[in-house]
Amino acid sequence: MIGFLHGLESFVKYVALLVPKNRQKRQGNNRENQQYIDAIKGFI
Repeated sequence: MIGFLHGLESFVKYVALLVPKNRQKRQGNNRENQQYIDAIKGFI
């Protein structure tokens, strides 16, 4: 179970790195991604 959560966190970080590159024009994305990562970490 812990391995699954760790893999999920790594996946979220990977996606969070990809999204800003695809949408650099929108500065709000970084803020939204950080909130999403914080929510995942809070859940873990």
